[in-house]
Amino acid sequence: MNCVNRGYGRIHRDVSHLARGQEFRHDSLKNVTIYSFYSAKSMIELTCCMLKHTASLECLTLDTTYGYSRCSSCRSGRCFPMDTRDVLQAKKALVAIRRYIKPEVPCNVNLIVVEPCSSCHVSDN
Repeated sequence: MNCVNRGYGRIHRDVSHLARGQEFRHDSLKNVTIYSFYSAKSMIELTCCMLKHTASLECLTLDTTYGYSRCSSCRSGRCFPMDTRDVLQAKKALVAIRRYIKPEVPCNVNLIVVEPCSSCHVSDN
């Protein structure tokens, strides 16, 4: 399982060269999860490149919740309050997924998008 986490800081390196080369094939990846998926061009390009060059991929999970617990995973039955900024970033990520990534997903790959639930409470921060 692969994990790209924004919590370690944004990656400012140019990844566009990855999309140009056929030599970057990953034939043993089956399940990939990207936590803290956001709408940066480099993140979208990396994801599309991975979809294009990973024939063995069965499931791609994109988590836009930035690590916040969802209602279904909390004992209280309520979501942990998300910061307004994180909710806005998650919404931008969802638009980017629908516009740029979903059309690139092969029919044999299960795309799972983890998004804030509709009853998330946004904090006043």
